[in-house]
Amino acid sequence: GRGRGKEIFGDGNSISVHRANEKRPREGRGGRGRGKEKNDDFTVVVRGLADWLTEQQLKSDFGSCGPLLRASVPLDGNGKCKGFAYVQYKSEDSVQRALEWHNTWYKSGNITVEKYGEETKGRG
Repeated sequence: GRGRGKEIFGDGNSISVHRANEKRPREGRGGRGRGKEKNDDFTVVVRGLADWLTEQQLKSDFGSCGPLLRASVPLDGNGKCKGFAYVQYKSEDSVQRALEWHNTWYKSGNITVEKYGEETKGRG
């Protein structure tokens, strides 16, 4: 069991190790998902859509509000629209235009258009 005694002596070092490990405010970090194209700027959530609505249809209609970055229509197991979709624009004024469609008749019923990330606020 020689060489084991070394560890006891080595203990004096652990003091300096702890110091280096002190919690520093993490600055310059927190660029989560940085460098990725996908962010949620200028994104709206559209709800109340018909189940037969396609992404193509959505793009052509909501594209009238301004240039689209992307539009996605989540489908259920049967390939039908789940009744909501995400539309991302390239600028804030396109978003504002899309928001004017809130509570209007679209295809088969009234839809709600809300800014992504804001529609969850205020729900317990």
